Amino acid sequence: MRALLPCLLAATLAGAQARFTDVTRAAAIRELREAREGGIGTIIDLTTPDLGRDVSVFNYSWLQLHGDQVVPSIGSSGNPSGTNGSGHGEPADFRWGDFVWIPNTNLTNGGTWDYWAKLTFDRPRNVYKVRTQWWVNEGTGLTTFRIEGTTDGETWTEIGVQNYGGMITGTFVVDTPVESGEYAAIRVLLKSGEYAFGRSDRGGPGLYTLEPIGDGGLEDWEVNWANKGNFG
Repeated sequence: MRALLPCLLAATLAGAQARFTDVTRAAAIRELREAREGGIGTIIDLTTPDLGRDVSVFNYSWLQLHGDQVVPSIGSSGNPSGTNGSGHGEPADFRWGDFVWIPNTNLTNGGTWDYWAKLTFDRPRNVYKVRTQWWVNEGTGLTTFRIEGTTDGETWTEIGVQNYGGMITGTFVVDTPVESGEYAAIRVLLKSGEYAFGRSDRGGPGLYTLEPIGDGGLEDWEVNWANKGNFG
């Protein structure tokens, strides 16, 4: 395997490890990014900590953080708090990738309201890609979904979009590249007219997983050293 940088790497998803010596931080990051683009999965770098923290991570799923560090929620243009908005499951399902969460008409108002599924971080995290696993069945449909990010928790900016050009159905996984940045929260937004309403307890497409992926620095206690492929 080609040397990636002079340090001990744990490229756990690729099963690769190597030891090297002396390299600048800039060169190390460049090599790691090239490795990521070349298909290596999550990389944990033990010797070039980012932002003064213990461990730098690259291509890292933030769902691997502790439960209180990534908090899920739902809402809509007519029901911002998401009160009684679940037709099946709960928001924790798309955070942990356990089961499917599906909105009901309390959240979508028969398909006339925009609605979203959101993840809020304990502190701003770098995100450059968002993986979504969709449930679009039982009368629901999807033409477009949007990924939005916020730096202050209030103002949202569109950072990625998937437009299928027509109504689609099924169960599928999508990786959406987004504008790389440090976000306090991210959400997937479905706008009225860009999804199909099913029935009262199938208010629109649902989610198995909402998974933000990025680079950054972690304290030692934050790292998922097992790094098992539980998501996506």
